Amino acid sequence: MKKALPILLGLLLLACGEERGVVSGSEGVVTVLHQSGPDSLDPSAARSQRARFILGRLLGCGLMERDREGGLVPVLAAAAPEVLEDGYRFRIRAEAIWPDGRPVVAADFRRGFELVREARAGGILGSAWARVVNVQIEGDRDLRLRTRETGLAVLESLALDLLPLPEDWEPGTELRVGPGPFALDEQGADRTVLRRRQDWWGDAVPALAGRFAVDRLILRYEADQTRTLALLESGAIDLAAIDAERADRLAAKGFDIATWDSGSFSFVGFNCRRGPTTEAAFRRILAASVPRDLAERRPRELRPAHRLTEEGGVAPNLLDLARGLGEAGWIDRDADGRREGPDGARELRLVAAAGTIPWLDSLLVHWQERLAALG
Repeated sequence: MKKALPILLGLLLLACGEERGVVSGSEGVVTVLHQSGPDSLDPSAARSQRARFILGRLLGCGLMERDREGGLVPVLAAAAPEVLEDGYRFRIRAEAIWPDGRPVVAADFRRGFELVREARAGGILGSAWARVVNVQIEGDRDLRLRTRETGLAVLESLALDLLPLPEDWEPGTELRVGPGPFALDEQGADRTVLRRRQDWWGDAVPALAGRFAVDRLILRYEADQTRTLALLESGAIDLAAIDAERADRLAAKGFDIATWDSGSFSFVGFNCRRGPTTEAAFRRILAASVPRDLAERRPRELRPAHRLTEEGGVAPNLLDLARGLGEAGWIDRDADGRREGPDGARELRLVAAAGTIPWLDSLLVHWQERLAALG
């Protein structure tokens, strides 16, 4: 079981500056400590990244996920999607089934879109479906998505964030079952306890077999680093991110330490003396439009300079941002697809140094797509 621990380290921890991952462990059970837990396991209300991870990677699965190199690889999807002029077509893997043996079908995905369209669901579901205009089912396993725009950011959002929903699930209730590798045993304020499904369909698929190779995964939540240190020393937890000084003290006591460094930081700033960024409301919306999901998927390459949302929150979706722009007086007054403020139309230019590092190029491309979608 010790071979599973480095895999979990990469999947469950985010670095900021130099961090140390401290690993101990008991056979078949891994207890991982995080600073905060999920705000909810109801996908129509949950907004935190911890909830997104539990719902989308442990209890459930996305159509695709990122591999260790950052590329997209199929999970529920049988292969990479077909790129259409107005969206994408995904084929669902034939092996994918719910715990009761029913196959995962296209209608399981469309259920989330319909709930959002009926204004019965927001949260993670609302954010995931914000880019989709229409869903067509072209056979049990063929899902066609017509989107507001196309591009890398759109494809990543659809592939990673769209979740199938069980037939009997209703908004306002926890999602306790899904097509993912774990079942939920316990959810409390200080911990989430998950049991590895021995009948998980993915174990029969060579590309997915052996994921999360533990019998039980316990996520504990504790923000205090002194308390974290005590839990590590007592053996109550197996894996945690702590600061370098405390990690060095534990290393001297024989603990295994995994060290990684997020490197230096670059900053994206706004000129606050020239419109439209002279307006505080506009600056807040502009900051919130940064593709923060990219930062959280690639923690060693990009971190926000400051929190753009509440603790553990996700960046607002495009509908929320568009509503905020309208309330700030930025609307499309002449139906040309571009918004005008109280003083008329303005152009926003994103400038980066020539030959910049790849992640910044990627950020600007994603950000430009989001701003264009907002008008």
